[in-house]
Amino acid sequence: MPIGPYENFATCVAAQQEKGRDEEQAKKICGTIEANMTKMLVLRKSAEEQCYTLGVVYEPDVVDTEGDFAKAETIESAAWAFMERLQTMAKGASTILKSCLDAEGEGITLDVTELTEMAKADGLDDQHLQVDEPLGTIVESYLAPTDLDIGGQQVKKGAWLLGVRWTPEMFTKIKSGERTGLSMFGRLDRVKGVPVGE
Repeated sequence: MPIGPYENFATCVAAQQEKGRDEEQAKKICGTIEANMTKMLVLRKSAEEQCYTLGVVYEPDVVDTEGDFAKAETIESAAWAFMERLQTMAKGASTILKSCLDAEGEGITLDVTELTEMAKADGLDDQHLQVDEPLGTIVESYLAPTDLDIGGQQVKKGAWLLGVRWTPEMFTKIKSGERTGLSMFGRLDRVKGVPVGE
């Protein structure tokens, strides 16, 4: 049975050991990942025609599929930065449109390199891979203000939740179990002597 991105429990343990963890730590991490897999599942699927899901991107102090975790403050910063980048992209698109309209038929040249790079790095991706076709539209992004029960699933205070209206193609993958959750894409720099999650 798959455990996060790993084929099974044994491959999860082997991957954790490759990261320098001993066998006992690796088994504990993989056990936690396995126990928390339901947290990675989509919390709610609405009517077929809406193709909507509400899911947990990241919960505080819960071990993720890489064997790491984050504090509520770190998740809050990531969620806010994500929304700020999306707004910056929207403002950039608005500026481009305004420039085009103000030109009144005159030839204009715009350098949109930075905006193009931002667009590639944000929004939705598929299994952390950038794809050219649209996957859906983010319609909600918020931090749980208190512990919540959503559709029978417990969500911790400080968890980042994301509501998405998916394309019919992506929603079909979600319904079939081919795609099972949301993930916060990011990079981690380990600092010797500093506990993970801080």
